[in-house]
Amino acid sequence: MTKKNNHNLIKTFYTITFGLMVIFSTINITYAADANILISKANEDRTQNNLKKLEFNQELTNAAQAKVNDMFANNYFAHFSPTGKSPWDFITASGYNYAYAGENLAIGYTDDAELNTAWMNSPDHRANILDKNYTQIGMAVKTAEFDGVKTTIVVQEFGAPMAIVTTQPVNSIKPQVVAGTNSSLNLQTGPSFNQMFTTSVRIVLGVLFIIFVSVIYFFFREQKSAKIVA
Repeated sequence: MTKKNNHNLIKTFYTITFGLMVIFSTINITYAADANILISKANEDRTQNNLKKLEFNQELTNAAQAKVNDMFANNYFAHFSPTGKSPWDFITASGYNYAYAGENLAIGYTDDAELNTAWMNSPDHRANILDKNYTQIGMAVKTAEFDGVKTTIVVQEFGAPMAIVTTQPVNSIKPQVVAGTNSSLNLQTGPSFNQMFTTSVRIVLGVLFIIFVSVIYFFFREQKSAKIVA
């Protein structure tokens, strides 16, 4: 290869690298917790504590979805809405007739294991997850703009329907609602360090792969076009 060809190859190398950096810098990489994984982790914690697993319930899930939508729509993060709506208001509105109900909230978490650990490290949230009275669970996860920042809010609803809790008369049961007061142990507005590191590594490897392929392509193209004299 001539010096001119080497210069063109280096120029191409830097052009591709710069172009890829610009492209990746404009990509809005978003993360979201996974409701199914969080339910599985809650049940793992219950199993480890000799408690029955919680069954998925669509009405509780609908209540959780309504709650997370309401928080984004009215820009608040709390068990009680600015209008005074309580967790059990959302649960009742979903059609779920409960004897026991509870709610866990989290904001900014995108890693399922990290969020579940945070809940389990909080006495109020741990009490909800390990409450022996609960038999069912519903979850909602939503990522949208909150206070001008794109973030994820997670709602975890627990319940036990009135009909299967006890054989006592319905009017003798006093509904119990547990709502943790310290709803977010780790307020974040973006992905965790581990996710950022993993994404960065993937981007770097992708860039290096594209550069490697480009170098090989230009090398063989130059080899093919080279004239041989003897």
